[in-house]
This record gives sequence, structure tokens and C-alpha cells, in this order.
Amino acid sequence: MPRKPRVDIPNDPSAVIALLKKVREKHTADGAKSPLAGMDWTTISKALDDADLHDQAADKAKRTMEKEYRERDTNMPDVEQAVRSARDILLALNADNTKALGDWSFDVTDSPAPAAKPVTPAVKPV
Repeated sequence: MPRKPRVDIPNDPSAVIALLKKVREKHTADGAKSPLAGMDWTTISKALDDADLHDQAADKAKRTMEKEYRERDTNMPDVEQAVRSARDILLALNADNTKALGDWSFDVTDSPAPAAKPVTPAVKPV
């Protein structure tokens, strides 16, 4: 008995949109003889066009987001250094009352830092 072929549908929404656009294009080209003529293409086309519009907007927003993160990251060394400098100055001025740094929105923890876990050497097979 021959195996039934599998026809996969993509998982990625952008790929599903692209596939349905091609199906609609073929359906339109085939006209009245299209085997998909019984489908409600008015409703389908509205949903497809709306999904495609939002998919393109999301892709544009993603590119914008990536650009903004890159721009942000170019400034982060200066920002991080300024925070460390402010912390160090405030610590020096408030050596006997480090909780005062909380007034400057720093998180101040009285408990000691957790001890580092000892590194277990890898055992080599003999």
C-alpha cells in the first residue's frame, strides 16, 4: 500500500501568510475553474491582507528596535561608568551609613555576597 504524502504547512506566521498569498494568486489566475472557488475569498482576503499589513509593520518595528538597541549599547559603557562613579563617590561620602545610597535609588544589601562555589575538576577516565 503506497504511503500517503505529507503536505506540510509552515509554523512561522510570515511563511503562512506568504503561502496563502501564493495560493490566492493561483486561485485568482485559475478563475472560475479554481477548485478553491467554494471558499469565502472575500473574508479570507480581508484577513490575509490585514495579517500581512501587521506582519510587515512588526518586521519594520523589529528592525527599528534592533537599531535602537545598537544605538543604546554604544552609549552603555559611559552610562555604566557614570553609575559606578556615582556609587563610589556616594560610598566614600557615606562610609558609615551606606544605607544612604538608597536615597539615590541604589539597592543596598547588608548581607555578604554568597560564597563562590568551588570548581570541581573534571575527572578524566583512566
